Amino acid sequence: FFGEDDDFLRYIGDPTPPTLGKLTGRDVVAFMITSIGVVLGSSGGIGGGGIVVPVYIIVLGLSPRFAIPLGSVTMLGGSLAGLILNMRRRHPLADRPVIDWDLILVMEPLVLVGALFGAILHRVVSEKILTVLLVLLLSVVAHTTLAKAKRMYDAERRYIEHLKAARWDYL
Repeated sequence: FFGEDDDFLRYIGDPTPPTLGKLTGRDVVAFMITSIGVVLGSSGGIGGGGIVVPVYIIVLGLSPRFAIPLGSVTMLGGSLAGLILNMRRRHPLADRPVIDWDLILVMEPLVLVGALFGAILHRVVSEKILTVLLVLLLSVVAHTTLAKAKRMYDAERRYIEHLKAARWDYL
């Protein structure tokens, strides 16, 4: 597929063409965790990049330089699948689509600017700084997600206690 005189091989400095070898156990485990992460992230509406990129780094042993773009491509596939599944669905409680197209029109230009800035930063910054930034970002996201989960759990617990008290008052 790639010849000896191919410009692509000279560009990346690889003396031999890349091959698709046999799948290892690490590959299978990474694929399973990534698939579960994408499904859970998409169903929760948060994506799943925060799960996928660390799996690529820890389980597959990829460097952040390769794991971050691979995670972006993985999330692109998950996003397209979610878009195809939800494009024609309607909201169960309101007369509108499930996808808020107006919100997308507002957010997408900012997302594109962020992606462009991230791509430039990815090329300029060293791998160690990239790793530190990734850990910091994932720590902040994990903290806010856990704080929100705790608030929701507390609210649900109070609501259940209210329902139990109302039920005893009724009897």
